[in-house]
Amino acid sequence: MQQANSINHYKQQGIVLVIALLILMVMTVIGASMLGSATLKERLAGNLQQKQVTFQAADSCSNLVLQDSILVNQAALNIGTTVQNNCAAALQVANATSSLLATGTIRDCPGTDPSLARCYQIIVTSDAALGNGGAVSQTIQTVYREIPNL
Repeated sequence: MQQANSINHYKQQGIVLVIALLILMVMTVIGASMLGSATLKERLAGNLQQKQVTFQAADSCSNLVLQDSILVNQAALNIGTTVQNNCAAALQVANATSSLLATGTIRDCPGTDPSLARCYQIIVTSDAALGNGGAVSQTIQTVYREIPNL
């Protein structure tokens, strides 16, 4: 009777080894899939950061142009003209440009009595791109320049 128990005991040790190897194999597959997922998330975070940098550069470029009263006045006087401004040096972002376009429409100013003043509509379009990442952003801002009625 003791002989039968000792034979069973030795057979069970092999099954434990097989189960342990199966568990290790499943853990390895799970670890490898998590590693691939982490790499993808890292790429997504990098792309989002590049997109935010280009958006902020384009927005800053628009604001830089709008603060330049000479450019704004020149565009308001020359309706339908486009004035280019390269903002890349000021913003330290590759390919950051802005164009200022006076559209030629004279319209009522928002919040102003039409008998007192009219407005030029000025559109500022800014583009920014990172050369190495391929991220591109564009912002468009509309400004109304008030012109008193004479």
